[in-house]
Amino acid sequence: MIRRRALGAGTYLILCTPPTIHWLESQLATHLLIQMPLLAACGWWLAAPASRSDAGNGSGGPGTALALGAALYWMLPRSMDWALENPWVDLLKFVTLPLAVGLPLALSWVRLSLVARSFLLSNLPPMLAVLSWLYWSAPARLCNFYLVDDQQRTGQLLLATALVVSAGLIYRCLLGAQPRAHPAPAEAARHTQASLPLATETLRPPSATTAPQLEL
Repeated sequence: MIRRRALGAGTYLILCTPPTIHWLESQLATHLLIQMPLLAACGWWLAAPASRSDAGNGSGGPGTALALGAALYWMLPRSMDWALENPWVDLLKFVTLPLAVGLPLALSWVRLSLVARSFLLSNLPPMLAVLSWLYWSAPARLCNFYLVDDQQRTGQLLLATALVVSAGLIYRCLLGAQPRAHPAPAEAARHTQASLPLATETLRPPSATTAPQLEL
């Protein structure tokens, strides 16, 4: 827990340095695929110890809805333009991505049902594929601060990310959960027979002590 909090705080401090901000925001791919996910991950890592407590938001629905809404907002091209135009909007991005995306999602993930988790994970690759098509096939610039070549390169990387996430989910579903090996019937019978004498000896009542006989 302490290591995760230290990792989140250290990563956030590195992301807030001016050289890192300039490097990551100079290209659309690094802005969208590196800076924003890392900012959200910082909030997740900082909230990891608290996510196991009883305090939360019910079944996890409100926190998940807040996280998804904030993440979708910052993934819009116009939102990234505003962040590059106005330093105050960029500061708002650095505050809301950890506190409104990563932190509430970490607090809500352990409370979501298996069906809700599966639904969210299964919709992640299609969402990335739609964003890939949007950036790759757009004839004009979607972001005023990035060129069309950078935009198309981002679309290609989004498609590659969608394929990697899909492969990981398929592997998790088909090969990730291995069935627990059960002992053979003969071995289980021998184990049961071996444990019977111990159980009988444990449950045997203590023998009554004989009263001393007096010699006349």
